[in-house]
Amino acid sequence: MNRRRSTFKGVANSVHSLLGIRRMSKARVSVSNTEDMKPKVRYENTYKLGPDSGKVASSNKIETAVKSILEQFLGNEKYSPDTCSSLACSLSIMIKNAVKDMDLPRYKIITNVILSQHGAQSMQTASRCLWDTSTDNFSHVTYNNASLCAVKYE
Repeated sequence: MNRRRSTFKGVANSVHSLLGIRRMSKARVSVSNTEDMKPKVRYENTYKLGPDSGKVASSNKIETAVKSILEQFLGNEKYSPDTCSSLACSLSIMIKNAVKDMDLPRYKIITNVILSQHGAQSMQTASRCLWDTSTDNFSHVTYNNASLCAVKYE
């Protein structure tokens, strides 16, 4: 009785030979740039939980920067429910980047922008957070034009 040869044995040998070639190709890496060989600088943890003393966020500076951004981008903008959602997102990102450029280290910046149609309706919003009275701060800016109302709070 003839025994049938296993095809798995041939596949296993071919896979093993391919892996061996692959290992050899990985081992032959040429080093052309010596900067890659420098060890990365690792900084120690400072264990600071809050901002540095003297680096306090000024809500007046933030509010003037935000007012200028809102006036620049919403000056002649008409309310449209289709475009206001993307406009609110982009305004929030621009305001957050402008506040980050004020060089306030170790502050978490949370920006909320609400755009609504300017009419005879009222609007109420609420938010909750943990608050440290010695370091935390907020700013609130309202902008109105003929067709929309923008409320920003941080």
